[in-house]
Amino acid sequence: MIMSKNSGGQLARNFRSGQIAESLAVILCRPFMSMAQIEQEEDFGIDLIGTLLKESKLTYSAEESCMIQVKISSSARFKIEGLGVTWLKQLFLPYFPLVIDRTKSMAFLYTLNDWHEVIHLSVVDEYIFVLDDDLENDPCDSFFSLGDPIMSWDINDSSDPSFCKWAYSIMKPVMEIETRNQRYAPMGRFEKIECRNFKFSDRGEDNLAINPPETGIVKYQYSGKHKLIKSNVKHILIPLLQTVYNTLNSEDISYKDFDNLIKIMDKFGIESDKPEQVKYILDEIRDGNV
Repeated sequence: MIMSKNSGGQLARNFRSGQIAESLAVILCRPFMSMAQIEQEEDFGIDLIGTLLKESKLTYSAEESCMIQVKISSSARFKIEGLGVTWLKQLFLPYFPLVIDRTKSMAFLYTLNDWHEVIHLSVVDEYIFVLDDDLENDPCDSFFSLGDPIMSWDINDSSDPSFCKWAYSIMKPVMEIETRNQRYAPMGRFEKIECRNFKFSDRGEDNLAINPPETGIVKYQYSGKHKLIKSNVKHILIPLLQTVYNTLNSEDISYKDFDNLIKIMDKFGIESDKPEQVKYILDEIRDGNV
């Protein structure tokens, strides 16, 4: 009989091993991220919530957040199936698989960046994200390679005073790119991460990553999410009008230009969530002879 969790004075070895891996993950990530553990009763595929920290002389400033799932290196299979795939598509925070090697007190942080297009545009209902060495064990074409990690480090690296600064220089662009992917991939926009596999020993003289991650190819694919696209345009229409009106000079734009934009939106069936405010902005522009 395979035990799960506890059973009156006993605890499954694999469950105990996972707990230790999570604790080690918190220790290894804590120098550059604020870490919040998810209670096991509330764990639906996320073990940790991490918030990136920007270091200054006297403080740490909280920035982007992400969700992390932890696996031990001896069983590093991140399985998402059925309704879990729908869940993955609907996330707003980026999701990162983290593999812990307990024997070396080492962490390997991965991304699903290679697979956003497949996840959002295909009808695949089971994904098992694995390390490359495990691909040959795929029983039914459900394995997907995690590829190279974004970064890897050990406990000695994490204790270095320069580690937070180095890790931030990598994770800041990665988290920005993956946050955009979580938001815009459902609409058919896919942003690739350029550069991976960073190691602390390869940092520059300024203690930053050499050639840090950046946006590579940006692809646009038909996704069929018309309602989602229209909803996003609808909600940014007023901020767009206000921003353009407040930042451009009179010779750059006119009331007619704004009016034409609104008419184009109408043709696409996109109406602002507050039409009266759009009218107010247009009246302001017209009355001011902008």
